[in-house]
Amino acid sequence: MNKPRVRDLKADLLEELKNPKFAEKYLNAVFEDGSREEILLALRDVCDARGMTNLARKTKINRKSLYVALSPKGNPTLATLQALLSESGLRLAVHASKPAASRRAGGHISP
Repeated sequence: MNKPRVRDLKADLLEELKNPKFAEKYLNAVFEDGSREEILLALRDVCDARGMTNLARKTKINRKSLYVALSPKGNPTLATLQALLSESGLRLAVHASKPAASRRAGGHISP
């Protein structure tokens, strides 16, 4: 009896992820605290919401290759990530984090 509800939750998530602002918040939350595998699965959720076949066609990347790249053991290239995010109305960005005490003393280049 619980299984249909799980499908409903996944369907609800995929519907919400069609909204680029929601997808942005979803991915940022996963990037903030998630493991590598969780990040790849979250990216896959965003792509599933957009339609993997549609994204494969638009990015000219084989659909099967996309599923492999976004699997928990996947290793997508930067070009693949940029293409998928761009077609999803998103982009990669880098933000400064709070420096850890060990990083400050580690001889890293400072601005």
